[in-house]
Amino acid sequence: KFLALYDALGIVGDARPQIASLPPIMSPDGKKKLGKRDGAKDILAYRADGYLPEAMMNFLAFIGWNPGDEREIMSAEEIMSAFDFSKVQSAGGKLNEEKLDWTNREYLVRMPNDEWLKRFFEWLNAPYSAETKKAFADRGIDVHGDEFKNILIAVARERISYFGETKTMLENGEFDYFFSAPLDNPEADGVATESTFKSLIICPEKMWKNGAGEKITVDAASTIAILNQVAEILDKKLSDGADTDGAGWTKESIKEALWPFAEHEGKGIVLWPLRVAPSGAERSPDPFILASILGKKETLDRISTAILVLGR
Repeated sequence: KFLALYDALGIVGDARPQIASLPPIMSPDGKKKLGKRDGAKDILAYRADGYLPEAMMNFLAFIGWNPGDEREIMSAEEIMSAFDFSKVQSAGGKLNEEKLDWTNREYLVRMPNDEWLKRFFEWLNAPYSAETKKAFADRGIDVHGDEFKNILIAVARERISYFGETKTMLENGEFDYFFSAPLDNPEADGVATESTFKSLIICPEKMWKNGAGEKITVDAASTIAILNQVAEILDKKLSDGADTDGAGWTKESIKEALWPFAEHEGKGIVLWPLRVAPSGAERSPDPFILASILGKKETLDRISTAILVLGR
């Protein structure tokens, strides 16, 4: 078609540009050209899911081509500089969405925090993200508050491959415990009732000692004792003599205060209850990160509630 067009325009000989066709993008199984029946999506659907344009460009450039070295993350300028048609493979390249996720995540984790937040909120405030933004609002989460920004950096930044996965985290209740204590509203999704809370926090499979495979016996009384000591350590070592959070209340200072005790008693025996008491969830962030975001008073209040529940 291109050649016929040039012929019709009288463009012949050296005046005719050189043309080359890249191989087609194949379905995930590599047996046929990618089509809608294979789950192919409009490119704008990937934008709505929260993939970065530069990551998508990088990913597409590497389907059926590579620079001939170990590089996999390259800017548009680097790709154009390195492009050599002789390195384009003759067969079609498969669409591998796992590789797309990996590529996009590489771009995200390499961003400074300020740039990451800027790009996240550009995506969240776009018209195509209205459903996700409403989902956060329906949970009572102020997406423009500093607390939410701190949570995003501490919890979501290292976990997600594309921004749309924050909606999945929200649906799984992975933001809820930052905004309400686990036993405040037993009817809420992902919030523990007292019985499930007890069975979760007293969990021998999670409460391992330092030695691999070392058997332990845990019950409500032993878990209460551990939590009492944790609360005492945090209150004494990180106390500033006020009801508000001390300036030294950080994930690093919390870990430094508790680590000797955890090593002595057994890391799982100490850290598992410290994870569950504030969150009421099996899946939650590192307990030091969780406590640092909640603040000193809220963390100690939730540990006290857990002790009361375990004593009933």
